[in-house]
Amino acid sequence: MSPIRSLANFSDSDLDRAFVMAASLPDQRPMPARFLRPSHILWRAGDWEARRPFSDLLLDVLVVHVRDTFGIDWAREQEGLSDERRHAVFRWLQELAQEHDRAKATTTGSRVAIGGTGLITELVWFADDLFRLRIAGALHHTLVERLRDRREFQGARYEAAVAASFVRSGFQLAWLGGSGKHGEFEATHLRTGETIVVEAKCARVRGTMNEMGEKPSEAQLKFRAHRHYNDAVKQCPSDRPSAIFIEVTLPGAAVRLDHIPWSESARAMLASLDRGTPESPNVEFIVVLTSFGAHLAGSEIVRSWSYSVWLPKFTMNRVHQLETLACLLRGIETYGFVPPME
Repeated sequence: MSPIRSLANFSDSDLDRAFVMAASLPDQRPMPARFLRPSHILWRAGDWEARRPFSDLLLDVLVVHVRDTFGIDWAREQEGLSDERRHAVFRWLQELAQEHDRAKATTTGSRVAIGGTGLITELVWFADDLFRLRIAGALHHTLVERLRDRREFQGARYEAAVAASFVRSGFQLAWLGGSGKHGEFEATHLRTGETIVVEAKCARVRGTMNEMGEKPSEAQLKFRAHRHYNDAVKQCPSDRPSAIFIEVTLPGAAVRLDHIPWSESARAMLASLDRGTPESPNVEFIVVLTSFGAHLAGSEIVRSWSYSVWLPKFTMNRVHQLETLACLLRGIETYGFVPPME
């Protein structure tokens, strides 16, 4: 039997340096093409295009792209359902339209300011995720099918969020399938050439998005996150660098571990994980806990979201260039930022 490959992972000081580097990296998100016509602007994102009036902002285009991606047949089906059976995305679109009408009724100008409630923020984040994936040629039809499905939406939506964070920081994606151990996708950084296999875990949680029932307690959700880690490890290949992302679905109010409401829960879970030894290294080289749940705020204003990063001491494989790690971190750090484009 061949000996197990074991590498010392990035140190805590390496991680600090990577965060500093991430803050100084240029924006690498793929951008749409726009063509000025006499009567409209032609927007093109990958294989999608739309003719829009001059007055449209990027948010308007993002919403049109979501509607086109889900399709008119899907929308008509949703219209015929009761509110509690409608898809979360349809309800988000309704919330945006209603908020727009309310704001327009009290505004005299041609443009209106819409508050960043939890549901609207979730829609904007989701819409930008789909848009960037479309531009990068990474919006796979099987992902879209799962996003349309109420039962598959929570997991597929998280995979889209994680995938888009890589696309925005200079990675090229290849979705994985078939039998054997593999993650959701491979992310290859276009400049460094290093590839990371990414596994993303987010269970369907009752009482959130499309799921009926009462939302579980924080203690129950914390246990869920630990179980997802154990499941994710089983999907990581031993011959390539692997990253694990886990959505904890807990409320957060800031972007660093020391300041988030669920920091104690996150620390307790991460402290219980095996950090590996030279004789028994971890298969993953990084674990990221996120709480993307803007929708949990409902009609309240959302300030930001939360995440936490953990590194084992020894791993079977890792990336070797600090820039690759920094770009991964930048994708997380800047998640939810949608640049204006007028």
